[in-house]
Amino acid sequence: MKRYVQLREQGRVYRPWIAEPALWPQWDWGEGPRIGGRRTSLWCAWLAWSRFRVVIPVFD
Repeated sequence: MKRYVQLREQGRVYRPWIAEPALWPQWDWGEGPRIGGRRTSLWCAWLAWSRFRVVIPVFD
């Protein structure tokens, strides 16, 4: 209750949004294997806080 009263007395605190690179989606391109004689690139996307990755082969 004491903390609530202190916050009410101070008014609203404005905190601007600051983008942190590790919190948002990240991606990268890489050279992939040949599939059926065609070159491929690998597109990999992830979130830094997630253990999952998405890798999609893309034909040039």
